[in-house]
Amino acid sequence: MRNVALSTFHATPPLNRPEQPSFFNGVVEVETNIPPRALKCEVLRRVEAELGRVRSDDPWTARTIDLDIAIYDDLVIDEPDLRIPAPDVTERTFLGRPIAEPAPEMVLPGTGRRAKDIAAAPGDDDIAPLGEHTQSLKEKVGAGARSAWSSLSANWSSRSARTRTAKAW
Repeated sequence: MRNVALSTFHATPPLNRPEQPSFFNGVVEVETNIPPRALKCEVLRRVEAELGRVRSDDPWTARTIDLDIAIYDDLVIDEPDLRIPAPDVTERTFLGRPIAEPAPEMVLPGTGRRAKDIAAAPGDDDIAPLGEHTQSLKEKVGAGARSAWSSLSANWSSRSARTRTAKAW
């Protein structure tokens, strides 16, 4: 996997749990040859575990990290454990804004809506950009860099006969 773009990260108040600390939300666009299910289950979940994530049945619980596939090329997948585009992309500005930064004209698969229109929609007005945090991340995993999960994805890539490279956000 190779990082292509990194959005500004934003502090977002937690839904339904005002006593919890804010979430930091952002988007990393990557090029990969890993299919969506393997990317989610074999790479992203492993990164979460290595960073201390303990999964819970409570969707509103605080967590150390939450990695998801918001968009994967032009795919639309609606399965119980894998939904692409992520269902909240068109409803939550905290997802729409970061996606619109590297790809404002992109039409989100299955929605017919451009990223910049979703980003401009009202809602989530209390999200705050994290400029210093974003700059630090860009220095560590900026565009063109081999991402922190590259070594994790290398094992999968060596098993793959697939040559197509996809973009995932």
